[in-house]
Amino acid sequence: MFLRAKEEFSSVSNHSIVTTVNSHKENMIHFLQSYGLEKTAAMKLSLLFEGTTSLAETTDIKEVEDVLKSFVDCIEVS
Repeated sequence: MFLRAKEEFSSVSNHSIVTTVNSHKENMIHFLQSYGLEKTAAMKLSLLFEGTTSLAETTDIKEVEDVLKSFVDCIEVS
């Protein structure tokens, strides 16, 4: 999410949009870890969310939802 906005301003590393995007990504990982996921699992889930967001733009949303749920059901939380 927000990657297109970040691309527009990537030449300025401290631009507020760039720092917001970077912070959002980091906070998402920490949020998922707060529910007991190891960092690697949190990153995998984040990747699934990112891909889901992208795929939902071009594919039937119900189909995307079903596939995402099948992946998420496989993740173990400690």
